[in-house]
Amino acid sequence: NSAVDLSRSMVWLRPGKVAQQKTPILKGRVQKLVLKGTCHDRRWNDRWLELFNDELHYCSGATDNPVIDHIALTDIKSIQAVDSNFISSQRQVTDVDTTRRGCLWDELAKHQSIMDEFANAFVIETKSKDSDFSREFIFRTRTSEEAAGWLSQMKDAKQKVRIVKDSPFIRARKKLRVIHDSGIYTAAITSLIALNFFAFAYETQALPEPDSPDDVALGDIDLFVTSSFTLDLAITFFSQSLTEFVTDPWCWFDVVV
Repeated sequence: NSAVDLSRSMVWLRPGKVAQQKTPILKGRVQKLVLKGTCHDRRWNDRWLELFNDELHYCSGATDNPVIDHIALTDIKSIQAVDSNFISSQRQVTDVDTTRRGCLWDELAKHQSIMDEFANAFVIETKSKDSDFSREFIFRTRTSEEAAGWLSQMKDAKQKVRIVKDSPFIRARKKLRVIHDSGIYTAAITSLIALNFFAFAYETQALPEPDSPDDVALGDIDLFVTSSFTLDLAITFFSQSLTEFVTDPWCWFDVVV
């Protein structure tokens, strides 16, 4: 059964993150295509897939084995079944492609016996954060029903992640993050800190009389600096997640100040 119950929920620990107990949306045994040398030198390795609401994990064929790798749903460009339409579109893209991937699609189009091998297969194409390079993961299931289930659930989960990612709040947070991390913003905050230091030093040395012009000016500076620091704290808070905020020592320093 493709949805065999696990005796435990997967616990995935990412660098710098606290381990979280997760419940998979879908889980089951599949096979992953591995190309060695040319497209003719290929094999299918047993894998255990677990689909979560933000990631797809795959293990080395057994439920108690550690996670080999994970795919963030936000990094997925497309999820498609390996059928005649898909092969045709890939051949158009890879007409001059001499890589193993291009060779594979060409062979699938030419030989029905090879196509039968991919009858219940689907392709996950991911994007690279640093370049236009993309990577393809090819999995297959034992039945067409299982393949259809994986395709449907992954597309649905990806769509939900995209909706959250593109929400007005997230877009506003990204804009605030760009402002917060800019050199101009950093220079402005540094100038405020310097202004506050010199105003405090002058007040300590001069000891102006109450309601004197110097005292009023220092009061206005203090109000301006305090208001600016409060605004900075609000921007810092809303420009990142709660986890990032509470784990950043500089954020706690801003709160204390």
